[in-house]
Amino acid sequence: FDRRQAIGQARGDLLAQALCRQGVPAEKAGAAAHLSGGRMGTALKIVEPDGLLLRDQAAELIAGLPAMSMEAVWDHMGGLEKMERADMVLLLQYMEYILRDLLMVVTGQDSRLLLNEDIAAALAEQAGSWNEDSLTRAFSAVEAARRGLTGNANVRLTSEALLIRLRDVIRED
Repeated sequence: FDRRQAIGQARGDLLAQALCRQGVPAEKAGAAAHLSGGRMGTALKIVEPDGLLLRDQAAELIAGLPAMSMEAVWDHMGGLEKMERADMVLLLQYMEYILRDLLMVVTGQDSRLLLNEDIAAALAEQAGSWNEDSLTRAFSAVEAARRGLTGNANVRLTSEALLIRLRDVIRED
């Protein structure tokens, strides 16, 4: 835990405390503080009633990957292809955060470094399905898809390719 991490943690703690003073439950305030990168406006959007909906969709998608059949891939595609580009980019960003946190759990890092501390128990349960290499490859695939969508890549084709790639990554190990 170096000095820069300590400063970031302190900033997140201050933001979480400010959110708690506004009536946000502590667990949700902590998650919003971490996921917002310390930005109050973003944190306030996250604590809105559906503020973590895309994050939760990302978490469910990643949790389902180990058992995902090709039929399930196509089922997921139905929902993803209907998403607006901006929402899809945000979903992919949340997937990156979750894969990062899974990597932290798998490699035995300090749990205080998790961005998604409110779902730490679920991440710990999922960690057994992953290893460091598969998480790194999955993260790279999601990152490439997100970068493509921030450009001008086709949402449907990018989503299809990503889900198939992620399914293959977890099955390769």
